[in-house]
Order: sequence, then C-alpha cells, then structure tokens
Amino acid sequence: MGTRGAPERLVRANDLAIRALKPDDARYIAWVEGCPKFGVRVTPNGAKSWVYGYRAAGKLRWLTIGPCPDLSLKDAREAWSEAVAKVARGEDPAAAKAQAREAATVAAEVAAGAPTVGDLIEEYITRYARPKKRTADEDERILRRELAGMLDRRADGVTRYEIVKVLDGIVDRGAPIMANRTLAAVRKMFNFARGRGAVSSNPAEGVDAPSAERSRDRVLTEEEIARLWPAIAAAPDTAPALRLALLFALATGQRKGEVLGATWAEMDLDAAVWTLTADRTKNRLPHRVPLTPIALEILTRARDLGPAEGAHHTTRGASAAALVDGAAGGAGMVFPSPRNGGPLDEGAIYHALQRIMTRSGMLPCTVHDLRRTVATWLAAHRVPESIIGRILNHLSGHSITRRHYDLYGYDDEKRAALGQWGEFLLRIEWGDGTARDG
Repeated sequence: MGTRGAPERLVRANDLAIRALKPDDARYIAWVEGCPKFGVRVTPNGAKSWVYGYRAAGKLRWLTIGPCPDLSLKDAREAWSEAVAKVARGEDPAAAKAQAREAATVAAEVAAGAPTVGDLIEEYITRYARPKKRTADEDERILRRELAGMLDRRADGVTRYEIVKVLDGIVDRGAPIMANRTLAAVRKMFNFARGRGAVSSNPAEGVDAPSAERSRDRVLTEEEIARLWPAIAAAPDTAPALRLALLFALATGQRKGEVLGATWAEMDLDAAVWTLTADRTKNRLPHRVPLTPIALEILTRARDLGPAEGAHHTTRGASAAALVDGAAGGAGMVFPSPRNGGPLDEGAIYHALQRIMTRSGMLPCTVHDLRRTVATWLAAHRVPESIIGRILNHLSGHSITRRHYDLYGYDDEKRAALGQWGEFLLRIEWGDGTARDG
C-alpha cells in the first residue's frame, strides 16, 4: 500500500534506523517491519511523520499519527495499535481526527467572538422575525430543524454547496415545498446577519428554489385533502376559531368572506340550512347552503368557542335556538376572533392555511383554492354544472326570476351533491381512506 507516486521501502523497527532515513527527490514511505500498514513518510525537504494506511468504506485513507522523531517509535506504535483497533470496529480514525480538529477550530473562533449558525438564528428570530413577522415561530422551527447539523458551525464558514445539500435532503424526504420555505428563511437570516456585519456573505444567495410553486388554478387532489383535513384540525399553533373556519370553508365550498362573517343568526340547525342575505354575498344574491352532517359537527365545535361555553348541549343536532341563545347577543360570530369576538381577519386565515400546508410539506393554496377544489370534486362525481353553480352562488346564468324568486330552488339537489362531498370528508375524519364511491 502506498500513495500515488511515492516509492515504498522497509525500515527496521528501531529509533536509530528511523533517524537514518534520508530524503529523496520524491516523497516516500518507509514501512516499519512487523507493523502492517504503519510507516514513516519522508518528504524531499527531510520532514518525517508517522502514518497509518487503511481502507474505510472501500476507500484508501491515511492517518497522520504525528511528527517523527518528536513522537517516539514507542508512542507512535501505541497510537497505530489503537487506530488498527478502531478500524477493526468499523471506525474511521482519520475522519474522527479531522472532525475533532474542526470542532477545536470552531470552539476557538466562537471563544474569539465569531458567531455560529445557532447564534445567527437566535439573533434573527429575536431582533427581526418576532418584531416584524407573523411567521416568526415557524421560521424558528424551520431553521433549527433543517440546520440542526450545523448549529455549532462558524456562520461565516457555511458554503453555498452546504445549503444546497440541506435543501436536497429535504426534497429527497418528499417535502419539496418545505425546501423552498427553508431556502427563504435561510436567505433572509443571512441577509439580516450580513447587514449587521456578523457574516461577510450570504451562502443562500443565488441558490434556485428547489421546487416550482403555482397557486393560481390550484386544485387539491384527494390525497392532499386527506392530509390537509387532519392537519387543519390538529394545527398546534392556530387559534381554534381559525381551524374551524378553514374546515367549514372546505366542508361548504363557500367564499372566505362569507365564512368569516357567518353569524349564529344565519344558522338554522333544525332545518340544517345556512341562509345568507343579499348584503352578505359577493354577487348580491341571497343564498341558502345546505348543512351536511360534517358541517353541523363543525358548528357544534364552534359553539364551544362562545362566552357561555359550558351552557350548551354537545349533540350534533343541537337546535338553532340553543346555539343562537348561547352566542353573544343572539347574533354572535360563528368563528369569533380570539382578540375581540368580532370576525376573524382575512389575513389571519390566509397565513394560517399557508403555515399548515407548509408544515405538511404541501404546495400552498388559498381559501379560494379550497372552494375550487370542492367544485372540481363535485364535477368529477357527475354533479351537473348548474347545481355546482347554485352551490357556489355563481351569478352566471341567473335570470331575473332566479335573482328574485328562486331562493329555495334546488335545495334538494344542492343537499344531495354536498352530501356526497360531506361523506368523503367524513371518511377522512373517521380514518377510512379516500377511496371514491364506485
């Protein structure tokens, strides 16, 4: 065994013979007799060092044990023996030595004031993200989780390739959108640090987003719906009213503003109908939405968000009067803001959905995309376009008669169509999969 271009020779295992080794025109290794793969490397300028050659993971590796003759033959041979034992156990002593040297360098730099990646995260979250971003908690989770392997690294030593490899790993585990979010958070953090003089460059600069994102015309697949529904229901850092509003929007297919503005006075749970007056709809048409069992279940959960939380029954079919009486003033918000009891902010529901989908590793969508998803699913299940239009309260095709006198028309057809959709959601809620009816 030898290095490329380095002649090999043998030397007796005694200090006198080793001191007598002379330099040559080329570097060479003199192997110590009786000690396999253990020798003295001699360079043309006369420098000598103890070395051990071995294979790890099928590759030739070299461990430099120490300088010769500063390190005696006896001590060098003991170190060689320990290294042989490590290789026998499947370890790589040269790699371990390099890692220890890197750790010592980092420790020295940190002691001298050079910030680590962990320091950058702490400064970025504390001094920038929390004061200025609603997604500060999510940024911190992403940065600490995805950069866990380099938290103790000197921040100014992180390379672009290392960032790319981190992103590759996220994509390889099946979370391409999370890779995009990670890149955005890392890039923002390093830009912040560079502006403060903590680092001289941004290793995420010039790195392309790992995955293409396109929200316009977004329609969720059944598999995505099956992942999203429980993710919304269990979102740990999202207000209960926001979670329920998102579920209700997906269960009914109605517009974001109509869901957020829903009041208990609009709900007739005995008849299982949600009635919106003309001033509450986008196209100024009154609208009746049949409430499926899963929509009623969501309303039952929402009832417990009111100020009189303990005063109501918990059955799914609780009467409208019971629910309205328990809401503020009889006309309280179905999904009240935790801050003031009024309607939820549209920005809050948007950011909540983005946060939930990002954490689930899915391509982000908007609340309107949920509405489009409902319509697309109904069309795929042979619901006539005219009925889908009435469920969505679309203006196109509405005659003067329809505008003024047809409020109660097609209730049965709308209920049957939304019933199919509701049964699909119930199968998800009950854990019965996403298989379509035959």
